Amino acid sequence: LNYHPHIFFHLITTTETVNMLRVTALGVLAATFARTTTAFGGAALSQAGPTKIDVVVCAERCAEAGHCCEGDVSACNNPSCVQGCLIGAAPPTTSVAGCNKTCAVVRAASCTYSNPALRLNLTTCGQCPEKPINCGCPIKYECELGCSLTFGGALPPPPTPPPTAPTPSLPRCHTDYNCSFNGVCGADGVCICDKQWTGRYCHQLNLVPVVNGSGLNRLHGPAKTSTWGGTVLYDNATGMYHMWASEILNHCGIHRWVSNSVVVHAVSHSATGSFTRQEVVWPLFTHEPTAARAPDGSYVLFVTHHDGPPIAPSQHTCNCTDGTSASGGCNQEIGNCNNGTGCAMYTFMSYASNPAGPWSPLQSLAHMQANPYTDMNFAPVIEDDGSLIAWNRWDIYRATNWKEPMSYKNTGAALRPEITYGIGEDPFLYKDAKGRYHVITHNGPRGEPGPEGDCGRHFFSETGDAGTWDAAPLHPSELGGCAYWRANVPFADGERRTFYRRERPHLIFQPDGTTIAALTTSAIDSPISPYLPGGTDGSYTMLQAVNQ
Repeated sequence: LNYHPHIFFHLITTTETVNMLRVTALGVLAATFARTTTAFGGAALSQAGPTKIDVVVCAERCAEAGHCCEGDVSACNNPSCVQGCLIGAAPPTTSVAGCNKTCAVVRAASCTYSNPALRLNLTTCGQCPEKPINCGCPIKYECELGCSLTFGGALPPPPTPPPTAPTPSLPRCHTDYNCSFNGVCGADGVCICDKQWTGRYCHQLNLVPVVNGSGLNRLHGPAKTSTWGGTVLYDNATGMYHMWASEILNHCGIHRWVSNSVVVHAVSHSATGSFTRQEVVWPLFTHEPTAARAPDGSYVLFVTHHDGPPIAPSQHTCNCTDGTSASGGCNQEIGNCNNGTGCAMYTFMSYASNPAGPWSPLQSLAHMQANPYTDMNFAPVIEDDGSLIAWNRWDIYRATNWKEPMSYKNTGAALRPEITYGIGEDPFLYKDAKGRYHVITHNGPRGEPGPEGDCGRHFFSETGDAGTWDAAPLHPSELGGCAYWRANVPFADGERRTFYRRERPHLIFQPDGTTIAALTTSAIDSPISPYLPGGTDGSYTMLQAVNQ
């Protein structure tokens, strides 16, 4: 098989998810195979000896069997099916039994295995790709399957699926509650949605095609800078819209957020237009700002913050060149802080009378945070009486006075007990014109398609109290439906684009403060994982207007 990287990249970016696993496995395997055959002086694996199938065909059959670790890297200290293909394909391996024996040795090794005779260097404590499916850990005897396949063995038969139960019909609405408080229930039991919403239960934003150049996009211009999120407030005095977003320093991508994030200010004359970056509001490390307006007119910012960069060597501030982490050799996502790394993920608050500042010193809300090493995604609404209600990733918080940190209290889990799939992350909380509460979140397995996969979610409550938040009564597998989509996003130029991650949603409102004008989200501008060939982690703040 002749391996052409550009052909594999084209296939990866254009095939459906069901075929992507096969394509990416072939690309990675072909590159690994090329290294192996070179080590043998270019010897072909089809030389005289036991009959073996081509190693790339073997990898494809591993993918067909649902095993998705790629090349010479596996996870969980267990060799993969493809690693079995590589072991079996090496000329010194002459039988399934010999291949199986090597698999057992690899399994007993600690994370790495090197065999000069086979010209193999295998890693078993690496990371298998998150996309097109979530690999998890290889099963115990997966490597042996690769051995069997190499010597002509058949794939095991797929398990017999359980009988499919008939899909129950969805209920009709009885009250506006059944229409997610985004419409009214008609006399025929069918929801009549507000202009900004659509879907059977008015649970999906009625978005129009994205206009290139709107939002805060510094990735695709001379700045070559990634941003993440975009919380926006309207200033009545100037008629300007003000955005606060995370910016990733030194031209790196979002995977370096723990080491490179600051908060910047941007402005626009239009709710749906282009935002122009202004100043840095809070330095390294500050991340995921959310803005609220207080009754006295103050602009209030809630951020995740710690002083200075992390001290762990793996979390050093990286220097990149084109808006992606790979351009600085910092491919791996750090994730959250860990104990002893010199950083924490506490929520802080600051306020100003003018959206351009000056801002008050950051005040810590650490007392309400049980785990200092995971960001809370704190999302507040300040009520007319100065009290506060907020979501985080799990719970509802209340405060009697938004300015008094010690008045912030956790009141319990947000969702009704019957909703078992969780809120996900990145909540954005708001109140509608009738005083009812709504939240938009990001939820679902990263990179997975469909309503049960990776997309935005909408939850609602009449009171906002813990344990009262509900979702559209769709089939359980749909997880309440998608409020916005990650895949096949329409653009005004006629294109449809898919983003590996589309997260951190915020809504922009018209000057009345309750009419939704647009949605902002963080978009990794790549259809596939940054860990796959052709994938990147460069991101920008995408704006998508809502129907009026």
